[in-house]
Amino acid sequence: MSGEENPVEGTERARRLLEAAEELAGIGSWMMHTDTGELIWSRNMFRIFGVDPAAGVPNEERRAELIHPDDRERRLREIKRVRNGATEQSFDFRIVHSDGTIRHLYSTIAVIEEGAGQPRRVVGCVQDLTSTRLADREIAVHLATVEALHEDSPDHGVDSLLRRLARAMGCSYAVLWAPGDDGLVARATWISAVLTAGNPELAQDEPLDRSAAPVVLEAISRRAPVVENGWGTNNTDPTGRKKLGFASTVAFPALAGDEVLATLEFRSRETIELSERFARSLIGVGHELGAYFAHHTTELRAPTLTPRELQVLQRAADGGSGPAIAEALEISPATVKSHFEHVYAKLGVADRASAVAVALRNGLFK
Repeated sequence: MSGEENPVEGTERARRLLEAAEELAGIGSWMMHTDTGELIWSRNMFRIFGVDPAAGVPNEERRAELIHPDDRERRLREIKRVRNGATEQSFDFRIVHSDGTIRHLYSTIAVIEEGAGQPRRVVGCVQDLTSTRLADREIAVHLATVEALHEDSPDHGVDSLLRRLARAMGCSYAVLWAPGDDGLVARATWISAVLTAGNPELAQDEPLDRSAAPVVLEAISRRAPVVENGWGTNNTDPTGRKKLGFASTVAFPALAGDEVLATLEFRSRETIELSERFARSLIGVGHELGAYFAHHTTELRAPTLTPRELQVLQRAADGGSGPAIAEALEISPATVKSHFEHVYAKLGVADRASAVAVALRNGLFK
């Protein structure tokens, strides 16, 4: 009959419809036969994972390599649970494309029983939530800015600002650069506990670099956010960024009108996509920070120590003890102690090591 559809044509039409629906929804699906290990991917699975369909489904080793290193063990453990009998599992994880791009995925796995004595099939779908995560990040950055600048708490200040913004952006290192007598000076630094735990030589209040990176200078020149990717694979990088696993740096200026009052630098172990929308968000944050710093200029200036306080702190940086400093400067130990107390108050620290670190960071020693 002329009105009847050819079954083959109907099946092909349904397949194309499913592929179009998966692409629109950002979803890929797959199925595995547990008896043979055969794995079938939908076309959009290849697109999500950045794999050429002509090459076929990647083998197990290659599939593991595609998973973000920080998520790999957990992801493989969950898959093993399903193979061992778990009937359903849902979890999120990240993958890394060959160009370093990070994708955030949500996976659901279920087991289909074929009947008594029959092999099982494991089926699953993966949804790409990267766009949603990026939108969440933009909101988190604005919230972190508002909380840091307007919350009345002891945690208030540029250190809190850096920490909050870095965490909102998914970064593990942050530094605020401000104009000094001899160029840009790191006025505040934040390094995540994850980095310092694996690299005990790092100090949480010292910058990794004594001078601003080119990406910071470019952000100042352009009066706009700038991102630089690819450091994680640069074997000639002399600053230690490869060792720490950084893949991206983002820098953006804090502006009061057209004047750059400070520039914020953030580094991440993930590749950061500076979309047009995210760039606009950072521009807005930059203007918020500029308005704040225009009325709180003291937070951008290096603390002023008296010549005697600098002498005491310099002796401490050289390893001198309290009594040794007192003898060298021909003052009493009680006076040395008093100088240290004044230094701690001015620098906002609690001990000698931190005071020396801040002084080095701010270029107080000549």
